[in-house]
Amino acid sequence: MMKEKNWLTWLTVLALVVGFAAMGASVWLSAQAAKQTQRNSQLAGQLYQASRTKSQEASSIKKRLDKLASDNSSLKKKNSRLAKENQALKQANQDLPAASAAAGLNVWETEEKGGKLQLKIDNQTGQAVSDLLVLAVAANGRIL
Repeated sequence: MMKEKNWLTWLTVLALVVGFAAMGASVWLSAQAAKQTQRNSQLAGQLYQASRTKSQEASSIKKRLDKLASDNSSLKKKNSRLAKENQALKQANQDLPAASAAAGLNVWETEEKGGKLQLKIDNQTGQAVSDLLVLAVAANGRIL
């Protein structure tokens, strides 16, 4: 009987040791799971923030691209308008000698400002017409 009691005691002690070890392992595993959950939560927050930042950057880039496209369209329209005005000025410049000769005037180009050609005109006697008459050649090609 003594041997049987001894054996049961050892078995009880072993069961208690295994039980405590299992409880310790369970507590340790729970702590590790809590740490991992916290890390996962932090990573999820970082990913969410990075996603928002990238989304905002993409939105900002899209706005800039839209603005550049709009500016480009405006510049194309302006360039087209300026090309037409330039062509009209060239045509007016070609027509000017004949028009001034028909009017009996001598015409000299003095400068070009803001799409308008400034000219000095006098009559064929060499006397200045109103001292200095400035003739503006409009972009539509007509001599004013």
